[in-house]
Amino acid sequence: MRKRISVICAVQPKPNPGMSSVDLAFFAFARRHFPEAELHFLKISDEGRLHAKRMEEEKTAILQRTRLPFQYACFLDDLDFLYESDLIVYWGDFFHMAHYRLFEARRQVKLGTVASLEQGLEFVDKHFFLEDASPEIFRKVIVFGENLLFNKIEDYAGGTYAQSLKRFLGRVDNVWMRDVFSALRVNHLKGNFDNSFLGMDCAFLLRDEDLEILPRNFPRGNNLGTNKVGVFFHRNSGNRSKQFVFARRLARAAGLEAQWLPWRIVRNVAAKKRWHFPSLQLINLEKEACEGGLFDLLKGYAFVVTDTYHVCVNAWRLGTPAICIGETINEEQWDVSCGPAHAWRDKRWVFYSMVEALNYYVHAHELTSRRLLRKRLGQLREALSRDQDIRLIVHFIERQRDSLEGKLAQVITGIFQNQRFQAKQPALFEEPPSFPIP
Repeated sequence: MRKRISVICAVQPKPNPGMSSVDLAFFAFARRHFPEAELHFLKISDEGRLHAKRMEEEKTAILQRTRLPFQYACFLDDLDFLYESDLIVYWGDFFHMAHYRLFEARRQVKLGTVASLEQGLEFVDKHFFLEDASPEIFRKVIVFGENLLFNKIEDYAGGTYAQSLKRFLGRVDNVWMRDVFSALRVNHLKGNFDNSFLGMDCAFLLRDEDLEILPRNFPRGNNLGTNKVGVFFHRNSGNRSKQFVFARRLARAAGLEAQWLPWRIVRNVAAKKRWHFPSLQLINLEKEACEGGLFDLLKGYAFVVTDTYHVCVNAWRLGTPAICIGETINEEQWDVSCGPAHAWRDKRWVFYSMVEALNYYVHAHELTSRRLLRKRLGQLREALSRDQDIRLIVHFIERQRDSLEGKLAQVITGIFQNQRFQAKQPALFEEPPSFPIP
């Protein structure tokens, strides 16, 4: 009998190649290791309802852009289907983070799924924390590539969220978090400091051959981005004009042409280009670029300059160095890259720290000072010339990926064989110890 794998994926309000790369990674992983398995990619929101108020042109653009080799389904209130699966995988993203729990509850109220925020939180807890599941269900649950990076200390001090999180993680045997801070928090929540719960971003499990099946809407082999500097800015809240000037000066220092990477739709690119980077090339496309073409561009670039986390992840995975412009302080109350106001923690900096790539991480503040900018440009020109350093960073990533992929495949095999198998992780227990520890 074919094994059924239910993969819980994050909702994409708009086409997002980074999120697509995360989901595609499990499809590719399963095709390598469990080709006979029956895969179901599940989201908590129905795409039709989510985009119901969009114009038809927008709906068409979303469908054209996100063309992956599998379909998503909605498991809204269909928990029996989930429970009956042979494997349940929470794959990447923020499913169990405090802010995401509240955000998703509010979205369900807005969509009319529930009538109140309280009901929305109960709804999320049933789907993401499996509040109504019997203990044996947790033996076939895996958490991989998630993070708790933007949680604050008060999130753990009490309340229903802290209780649900401790109960969920206490019952799940196999947990691999995306970053070191989240992995350490799992150590606390499980009351186990003997084992590591560190994983990596799910997208790193993609391999070059996995991208061959993706659609492309501009010709392959046309050297469109080969040996150029890819540029994409979308995430930072600060002065984007300074980022364009920085990219222009860095490309000029390297003696290379620069090209705008059409990762996502960004307004006013032409205006910024005109005033701050006149020589920046724009790709003329009738439709938005599909994921396959975007990865082709990333693979061919000499290097990338960006402020977007998954551009960096996918570039380094393909062996292309990515200069990341991050920021610790944001102008908003919440930022997808830095988290909540007054408790900023830039996920891009965390990633670059983990793979020893901080030579290629630029703080936005450095762009505001002529002296700092001049010194940074000189440092980056030298860093980009050290091929051995770049290869070593890529090697660190690949070595960790190979190890984690092997462990993940081994654990899933054990679950399919009805074994209580764990990759050097603590045994299942019903109630985790109290937290925080005084």
